[in-house]
Amino acid sequence: MPPHAPPGVPAPYAPQGAPALHPHPGAAVPYPPQLYPHGPPGKPPPDSAMWAHLSALLIFIAGTGACCIGFLVAWIGPLNIRGKSGDPFVRHHGTEGLNWGITQIVAVVVFGALTGGSIYLAEEQGWPEWVPAVPMTAWGLHLVTSFAFAIIGCRRAKAGELWSYPRPVALPFTKP
Repeated sequence: MPPHAPPGVPAPYAPQGAPALHPHPGAAVPYPPQLYPHGPPGKPPPDSAMWAHLSALLIFIAGTGACCIGFLVAWIGPLNIRGKSGDPFVRHHGTEGLNWGITQIVAVVVFGALTGGSIYLAEEQGWPEWVPAVPMTAWGLHLVTSFAFAIIGCRRAKAGELWSYPRPVALPFTKP
């Protein structure tokens, strides 16, 4: 014998022989409560995407502190992460980190040549002594903005967003 509802609470089904409570099937049973009020969560972003940006930044900083070779090897971490992943999200961020590392190599060479040339002009050719400060200041601004954008890239990758560096900070040498 089926259990009965307490007094004052309607039964979830019609008694035998009575007309149906709802005219069409399926309407009598409400949808179960959602476990996630805004839909099911998406795939969590892989940490590899964040490390694609962070590895380039850390290698650049550590390598620059050790024998000034950081700018030569800042591309190794993102290239490794990019090459091992079949996930397009990780490949995108790995490519962005790789482009950032390659751009740092180009920036060091260009700004180094400009600084060396301006020092030569100031010392040997009699140009004003403030001339070397111009490329050195531009180089410093480039480094500060590059580091800031690398940190933004780490945060955006960790949040699961596709994000690209601004072109002056990471030239598009490689495609995802």
